Amino acid sequence: MTARAASGFWRITGALACIGYAGMALLFGLDREGTGDQRLLGWAYATGSGFAATSAAVTRGDAGAALAQARALVRQDPANPRAIGLFGVTLLLAQQADAARDAFALGARLGWRDAATQRYEFVQALQAGDAARAARHLDALLRQTPDLADRDSLLAAILAYEQGRAAVATQLQGDPGWAQGFVSHVGALDSDDLAARADVVQRTGTGHWACTDAAPLIDGLLGRGAGADANAVHRTVCPGDGGMIHDGDFNRLAAGGGASALDWNLISRGDLVSSVNPVSANRHVLTLALASPSTVMALSQVTTAGPGTYRISWRMPDTSAHDAAALLVSFDCANDLGQAIAGSTMQLHGAAYGAQFVVGSTCMAPVLRFWLMPNHPVNLADVRIDPVSGG
Repeated sequence: MTARAASGFWRITGALACIGYAGMALLFGLDREGTGDQRLLGWAYATGSGFAATSAAVTRGDAGAALAQARALVRQDPANPRAIGLFGVTLLLAQQADAARDAFALGARLGWRDAATQRYEFVQALQAGDAARAARHLDALLRQTPDLADRDSLLAAILAYEQGRAAVATQLQGDPGWAQGFVSHVGALDSDDLAARADVVQRTGTGHWACTDAAPLIDGLLGRGAGADANAVHRTVCPGDGGMIHDGDFNRLAAGGGASALDWNLISRGDLVSSVNPVSANRHVLTLALASPSTVMALSQVTTAGPGTYRISWRMPDTSAHDAAALLVSFDCANDLGQAIAGSTMQLHGAAYGAQFVVGSTCMAPVLRFWLMPNHPVNLADVRIDPVSGG
């Protein structure tokens, strides 16, 4: 186990074994047990008030009272996995590790639905270096509560080492309910956590997420300068691209698939009219028309091309040469109309227009931007980016 994995493991262990568990009482929903139908309180299995009292004692850090309350719960309902799991928690709070282990083992035999038991087994598996078992318990926990408040901490503990990432990828191949959150709820993650999730996505493979699902992960990676990881995630969840441009035939844009910065981003404004029209099964044409009094940036896509010399090429079917000259292109890290130029007529890859750009050494993620002058309707298709050898 790496130092980072060990650190994550001990954070979780501490949360289970000491007063840190107090915050988890609410997380497990134990506080809600006492707020149900009060007509059940006199019934032999009226565990609601007992769960609430035990939870309150855990919250106070009162190990003696919590243990006594939990024992009473188990006596009332000896086959209830949640009661046994809570008993195990109180034993941990009382620093009775061996007894807690036995309680959680009994809870595990009674079923997989108790969150406390799943957490305990997850931590034990991590401690034993059994990534596959840890991933199974984490999967069971997250299937019950995909938006678990400390989900990211639990994931970080297992994703910090390679075997853990491989094991989590195996669980994600089953498309559990928490899979979407794995790539979309990433705003609070640091660079290492983002990179770990990118690795897991690639290990999981294609067919498990839509392009739109993974946009937050892709954009998060780009924001941290991890262009290679962002590009790898994009190509995993958005298969079918070749070359250095994504969706050069506007197929995903036609399907509403523009999501991350690595996809086409159409500027939304009332004076820019756009439509995506099919020309064949896997090719579309983007039509643009602008009624603004000034030139605007209409379409953009971030790339991970890096410094170098590149040729941008595109076709403009059914567009007059006069109107075609109104479409300008720039390829750099500056959002500057002054750097945009019109394409020259050419014959390369079947394209009708092209322009060459030199990307400076400090620009690691140049943005391809198309700018449109007003009152010149254009059709755009077959966009490509190619490196210029020796440039």
